[in-house]
Amino acid sequence: MADRQCSSIVIMENQQAVGLWTEHDALTINFSALTVLARPITEFMSSPVHTAPQQMLLSEAALFLNTHKLRHLVVVNEAGHPVGILSQTDIVMNQGLEPYLRLREVQSVMRPDPLVIQGSLKVTEAAHQMRILKQDAAIIIDNHQMGIITERDIVSFIARQLEDIPVMEIASQPVLSVDESTPLINARDLLINHHIRHLVVRDNQSIISGLLSFSDILVGAEYLYLSDLSDALAQRDMALVRSRQNLQLAERVINSSLEGIIITDADTRIEFVNPAFTSLTGFTLEDIAGKSPACCLQGVRIQPFMTKCGSLSKPAVIGAEKFGTVANRASCILNC
Repeated sequence: MADRQCSSIVIMENQQAVGLWTEHDALTINFSALTVLARPITEFMSSPVHTAPQQMLLSEAALFLNTHKLRHLVVVNEAGHPVGILSQTDIVMNQGLEPYLRLREVQSVMRPDPLVIQGSLKVTEAAHQMRILKQDAAIIIDNHQMGIITERDIVSFIARQLEDIPVMEIASQPVLSVDESTPLINARDLLINHHIRHLVVRDNQSIISGLLSFSDILVGAEYLYLSDLSDALAQRDMALVRSRQNLQLAERVINSSLEGIIITDADTRIEFVNPAFTSLTGFTLEDIAGKSPACCLQGVRIQPFMTKCGSLSKPAVIGAEKFGTVANRASCILNC
């Protein structure tokens, strides 16, 4: 792992994945006893293995990782054999999050109140604090020096089989930092271009206020997406409520009108008649539904003009009744 700069390895047995050993698992090792490094890796690996088929969509994989609080998925083929590992970093770099990252600032997703450790503390104790507080990185302070230690630094430490030394001796330096107001897209590019996974975040007074990692960006982007989706759905629901209220109001107006009203579809087939129309003509909706208004207006004089009411055309009709008697009231045809 140290040589390849990768964050996990698959543990195989009989051509099947039986476990996953990650940088996070390295925090469980007690470095004060070097003999622990000779013990089988199966004692420290994560098991069972969470897998994903090759056909799984990237968005589905991101949701699975977030739901199960995972950082890696083993990708398998149809035979169940591992063909790769998908990490949160892979998703951030390939999921197409740029529209959200351009609109958001670092402070919206950063990890506030980062773990700060004194540089004189031993590596074993530093790793223990990171494990207990569930942190994948910590800021190291020693006099006027500052560094950062990550799970990857712990893996490198194990690979070199060093004695339990002060944590400042393995901390990464120099530390790159960004302002809270930095656009997320710029912070992500900084991580990628410098091949690092953590940035120190400073407030407007240059005081350390947080840490930012690929994991924070992914979780934050998912949250922002869900938040935006929730807002969009809420706006849609409000629009539907307003539309429903308008329809109910229109229905009450039409039903209470003393004028006979017919509503037709785009092909001029009758879909609705109001009570006044039935009272004036004797035709119910059951009598003329799906028919042309001409079926009940034969011999009726239609005024030679067309008025406009919103988007509804309203040819004025002098009137008709079911049995041929001319009504005294006007009616109108609404062509929807």
